Amino acid sequence: MALSACILAAWGALAAPGASAQTTARVLSPETTAQASAPAPAAPAKPAPPAPAPQRAPTSARVLAPETTSQAETPPSPAPTGARVLLPAASVPVQPMQAAPRATEAQPPSTLALEDALRRLKAEDPAVRLRAAADLGRIRSEDAIGPLSNALAVDPSTDVRRQAVESLAYANGPDVGDVLLKALKDPAPEVRVAAARTLGAPGSADSLPSLGTVYALKEAYSDQDLGVRRAAIGSLAEVAVAASSGTEQALGQLLQDNAADVLREALSDPDARIRLEAAIALGRIGQYSGESVAIPLLKDANPAVRAQAAQCLGLVGSKEKSLPALSEAHSREQDASVSQALSDAISRLKTRLDRAAPPAPETPKE
Repeated sequence: MALSACILAAWGALAAPGASAQTTARVLSPETTAQASAPAPAAPAKPAPPAPAPQRAPTSARVLAPETTSQAETPPSPAPTGARVLLPAASVPVQPMQAAPRATEAQPPSTLALEDALRRLKAEDPAVRLRAAADLGRIRSEDAIGPLSNALAVDPSTDVRRQAVESLAYANGPDVGDVLLKALKDPAPEVRVAAARTLGAPGSADSLPSLGTVYALKEAYSDQDLGVRRAAIGSLAEVAVAASSGTEQALGQLLQDNAADVLREALSDPDARIRLEAAIALGRIGQYSGESVAIPLLKDANPAVRAQAAQCLGLVGSKEKSLPALSEAHSREQDASVSQALSDAISRLKTRLDRAAPPAPETPKE
C-alpha cells in the first residue's frame, strides 16, 4: 500500500505541469486530422498557415480582343498593361473603300444641266423660266436652240423672251441667225434691242454676218424705239469693222459698203449718241467724215456725250480743226471723267498725226 501511494504521488508531480499542453495538443483542426497520430511537440503548437491562393496571370494578359483569340496559346509578352487590348479597327488592315459607280457618272455633266434647264423652261413661274433661259445660255449647247426659239416665240414674259435672245447668242448652230432676225419683230422693244445687239456680235474671228443681217439691221435703224435704233447702229458699226478685216474680201467689201451707207446717214440723226456712234464706226474703217459731227458735241449738256465726242475726235479729228477744239474744251471742262477723256483724245490725236506726217526732208550737207 505504502509503495502504491508513493508511485501515485510521483506520477502526479510529473504530469501536473504539462496537463494543459497535452490537452491542447489533442485539440486539432480538421485539416490536420491525418497527423493526429504524430507525437505532440514540446512547445505549444501553432495554427497551420492558410494555404496560398493559386497564382493567376495578370488580368490584362488574358483579356484578348476578338481578333487575337487565335494567339491564346502564345504566352503574353511582358508589355505594359493594356498593350494587348487591341481595337478592332487596328487588328485588321483597313482597305480603302471605293464608291460604287453611279449610273449618272457616265453622262457628261452638261447633259444633266441641260435636261434640268429644259425642264425648268416649261415651269409656270416666269422667274424660274427666266433663270432656266439664262442657264441654257451658259451651257452653250445646240440642243438648246430649239427650246429657246420656242420660248422666244410663245413665252408671255418679256424678260424670258429677252433672255432667250441673249442666250441664243452663245449657242452654236446654223439656225441662230434666222431666229434672231425674227426677234427684231418682237412686240416688246426690250426684245428687239437684245436682238439688234446680238446680231452685231461676231460668231468667230473668221466668220462674217450675212448680207440679210445688214439689211435687217438697216430696217431696225428705222424703229420707233430709240433704244432699238441705237442698238442697230452699234451692230452695224461692228459689222463694218469686222468686214474690213475679214478673210472673205468680196463679201467683206459688200458688207462694209452697205453698213457704211447707213452709218453716214446716221451722222445726221436727231440723237447725239447715234451720230457719235456712227462717226466713230466710220473712223474705225478709215472714213473721217464724222469730224464735223463731233466738234459741236464737245459743248453738249450731257457729260457722256461730251466724252464720246472727245473719243471720236481722237480717232477721226484733224490737226487744223479737232486739236484746237479739244484743247479749248479741256480748259473749260469741270467734269473729271470728261476732262480725262479730252486729255486722252488729245494724246491719241497727236500720236496719230505724227504717224501720218511725211518724214521731214533731209538737210543737204555743205
